[in-house]
Amino acid sequence: MCHEEAPSEAPYRSLHMFGSRFVVEEKIYSGMDAGIWRGYERDTFRKVIIKQAAGLDRQVGKEIGFLSRLSHQNIIEIIEYDHSRSQFLVVPFAAGGDLISVVEQGRICEAFAKKTVFCILRALSYIHGLGIVHNDIKPDNIFITDNCYRGDNVVLGDFGMACDVNRGGYCQSPFGTQVYMPPERLCGVLPCSSAFSK
Repeated sequence: MCHEEAPSEAPYRSLHMFGSRFVVEEKIYSGMDAGIWRGYERDTFRKVIIKQAAGLDRQVGKEIGFLSRLSHQNIIEIIEYDHSRSQFLVVPFAAGGDLISVVEQGRICEAFAKKTVFCILRALSYIHGLGIVHNDIKPDNIFITDNCYRGDNVVLGDFGMACDVNRGGYCQSPFGTQVYMPPERLCGVLPCSSAFSK
């Protein structure tokens, strides 16, 4: 059952700015960079994820800046955001979970894998055409929008480490998750080249 009041630990007192549009249900993540809550949109009962920056961390603000500029079927939609001091954003709840949880449950078949890769490549083609580099592609940041694992309902999320090369934003340090980084990033070869793919 949905709760009408947010848990006392949730910092979303600022949600009243949107006319109490969202109801916070439970905290699902707490880290150095952000806090994440699950909730729903009051009028439509649409399930959502609400993310707020922790302290002075800038990743949520960066993610807001990028997602508010993007519109693509394979990139997670931003429903609402606050770019002021309390920086938070609201995105749809991915009922199918992230790709890492799908893999761990053994739900991957060849057809699903092919369609998933195609969707992510399509998303990357779109953002690269705009001069945006995601910098943290990994299964944890790839989401399945519903419970049907057909492969064409895949979106790329979490743009907190992204940069815009058109605005002088090329990352001069190895941002990202190390285990998923290309070797040239770990070795400090900048800009990244195809040397390690030969």
